[in-house]
Amino acid sequence: MRMAPGDRPWDVHRPILRSSLETAADRAGLGPRRRCFACPAVGALLYAVPALDPTLIAGVSGLLVAAVPLAIFVPAHRATRADRMEKLRHD
Repeated sequence: MRMAPGDRPWDVHRPILRSSLETAADRAGLGPRRRCFACPAVGALLYAVPALDPTLIAGVSGLLVAAVPLAIFVPAHRATRADRMEKLRHD
C-alpha cells in the first residue's frame, strides 16, 4: 500500500475499511443460508445446541463482522505510519 505525498492516513483507511466491511456483511448474510444445507453434518458435531439456533447464528455472524475492522485497520494503520521518504530511499 502506498500513499501519495498529500494523502492523509484516513483517506487511505476509509476505502479499505468500507470494501472489507461490505464483503464481510455480504458473507455473513450468506453463512446462515449455507448452514441450513449443512444442518445434518453440523448437528452431529454440536453438543446441547440445536444446529439452527438463530441466536447462535446471529451471534457468530456478528462477532465475525465486528472482528473485520480490527483485522483490517491494524495493518493499514501500521502501513500509513511508515515514513514515506525512508521507504523511497530504500527502493
